[in-house]
Amino acid sequence: ATVVLDSVNFHENAEYGRFESDRQLQLRPPDGEFTLMNYRLTGNFTQPFRFTPSIELQSTYKAELTLRIRADIPTNTSGIQVIVKVPVPKCTTSIGVELGVDAKGQTYEYKQAERYVTWTIAKFQGGTEQMCKIRISTGNPITPQIRREIGPLSMNFEVPMHNVSGVGIKFLRIEE
Repeated sequence: ATVVLDSVNFHENAEYGRFESDRQLQLRPPDGEFTLMNYRLTGNFTQPFRFTPSIELQSTYKAELTLRIRADIPTNTSGIQVIVKVPVPKCTTSIGVELGVDAKGQTYEYKQAERYVTWTIAKFQGGTEQMCKIRISTGNPITPQIRREIGPLSMNFEVPMHNVSGVGIKFLRIEE
């Protein structure tokens, strides 16, 4: 399959004259770790994780946020160090968290001073779904304005040996 890159930057030691025609790079590597290539891609590609949030009002002062996350990565890979941050309203008085049925390696933490909940998943297997329910109690009635304070959600993760763009190394030849 052909991958169309929007912009590409190479390391200063890379010779990339044949990159456009043959997709070949030559490199005289510097000592230590370095980044050979940075690129940007805006075409069609599948996001590694998909969120499905829903908020349900339990009463005037209580709401329940249900988060479902699906790992749309191959089943033989895993997301690691997955951290989901969920901002909560300023008027939050207490938080209750219920993790899914198969929640081994998962934890949560409520940071009251910063007003957010952190949900951590140590290993997220590809092709699976995880769920978390966050029960929010507030000191003020929950209005549409207070509901907007729940979010935006953010997520940090690593998926070793997986590349959503399709760019990869076909072969590597080392000459001395």
